[in-house]
Amino acid sequence: MGVRLLFIIKDTALVERYGVMVLSAVLKRAGHDVRLLRAGRMPRQEIGAQVRRYDPAAIFYSAMTGEHQFLLTLNRALKKEYQGLSVFGGPHATFFPEMIEEEGVDAVCLGEGEDAAVELAAALARDADWTRISNLWTKTRHGVVRNDLRPLISDLDALPFADREVLYEGDPALRDHPTKIFFAMRGCVYQCTYCFNHSYNAMYAGRGKICRTRSVANFIDEMKWVKGRWPMTYMQLDDDTFLLHRREWLEEFADRLPREVGCRFMCNVRVDLVDEERVRLLKKAGCHAVWMGVETGDPTIRRDLLQRFHSNDDIVAAVKRLKKAGIRVATQNLCGLPVADPVAADVATLQLN
Repeated sequence: MGVRLLFIIKDTALVERYGVMVLSAVLKRAGHDVRLLRAGRMPRQEIGAQVRRYDPAAIFYSAMTGEHQFLLTLNRALKKEYQGLSVFGGPHATFFPEMIEEEGVDAVCLGEGEDAAVELAAALARDADWTRISNLWTKTRHGVVRNDLRPLISDLDALPFADREVLYEGDPALRDHPTKIFFAMRGCVYQCTYCFNHSYNAMYAGRGKICRTRSVANFIDEMKWVKGRWPMTYMQLDDDTFLLHRREWLEEFADRLPREVGCRFMCNVRVDLVDEERVRLLKKAGCHAVWMGVETGDPTIRRDLLQRFHSNDDIVAAVKRLKKAGIRVATQNLCGLPVADPVAADVATLQLN
């Protein structure tokens, strides 16, 4: 027997919240009823009224840092009437699980939440103890229980396709937007100091392979499934580093995507992976543009502070390879870095761009 579960986010900002959609998909597959509210667009009284009408067994808040303050305040207000569980997940809960100490927070979910969410929902359905579930820190009358992390999910093909309907029901603009987001890979092997991945990898050390990839067939099947249901003329492939996929994977992808989906796309690339063969495969697949990290125009800062070990000449050469293939380049840059002369560093970044 399933239970009712409510996701609350602040807003979408026309970006598909992929983690929430996958969590909703695994919960629905397990037989539970799932809904979502965009709380940043609703009066507080209406949010409370919808929570009372739906009466979920748990409210799942997905929060990035910054959003968490709004959602914590909302949760404290809702808890004056709502008797179910309040569970916080997402990036902020993963890296700041101490938020379990906040008033009204019953549990926080660290890292990958699919199995933890399904296990929690099953416990609620059976009225069983939910405080000892891996990946959750839980608040009890005896104090906080800090459960360990379970291994990373190894078979991404075993997950259902992301449940976009749970977002689209409350956000028609997102439903009708012609760009859709997809992920083929989880994880990144690099240690860039400004990125979450080096801390995330340390958290999960010894708990499975960091980089895991869906099969090309599974990835393309999701694209076809989405294109057959909603507007989609462009795709954002949001793997942290798309060119980390094996050469054989990229070759199959480049062969099948134009024939079976026929959508242009944008992806994230890294300077030292932008070689002639990978660029050729991107172009064959239908890549229209890439995001590429420059970060700073000062190579010493890039190396010593950011742990990015490529030169300005490497960056220029990578851009030339992409432009020669007709692929547009958008750079990502960091300003105001904690260095002796941040203004000089920013000027160097501007000049290199």
